[in-house]
Amino acid sequence: MALANSTRTARDPHAQPRGVQRHRAAIAAAATFSVVTTLALLLGRATPEALWTGAIVAVLVAVSVRDLEVRRIPNAWTYPATVAALILAATRGIETVALAVAGAALAGGYLFAFFLIGRGRLGLGDVKLAALVGACVGIANVPAFLLLGTLAGAVLALALLAIGRSRHSSFAYGPALALGGIAILILRGPVAGWNGQ
Repeated sequence: MALANSTRTARDPHAQPRGVQRHRAAIAAAATFSVVTTLALLLGRATPEALWTGAIVAVLVAVSVRDLEVRRIPNAWTYPATVAALILAATRGIETVALAVAGAALAGGYLFAFFLIGRGRLGLGDVKLAALVGACVGIANVPAFLLLGTLAGAVLALALLAIGRSRHSSFAYGPALALGGIAILILRGPVAGWNGQ
């Protein structure tokens, strides 16, 4: 199974202008924020935690849309979101920020190892996305996140094989990672929680 280098942009003569693509990602993010925030509130999360969960899931959806469209995960989304996650964790105390930093290091480090040995099959955008999710969910939830992201990627790869794609072909791996992160955030909440988690 080959994984996409998500930092490369595919050149498609029929591709839509970048402004249209970014607009689509922003719309997806806004819609996701509303739905996920509402869901988190219905699950009994405190309002600040519900808002943060909605915001970070919105970012994950937006970068997934971009990765599917242009095979690139924009730093303009991942860097500010990661910084925000660490700052927010710091407001919850030294222990919480330590869990967030450790989560970012473990998740990012794990994907970075595959980036080094994968010879271009995995992009640095995927590494940064993993670090972002790790900062949001904390080190205790990173193994579950990586497992779910890997399973989602495997399902996607099998689906592509089923429709006739070559086993050597690549695909955008960011959405699979994002799906794993979204599942953890909705089911367990962010490490910077307000409900005593």
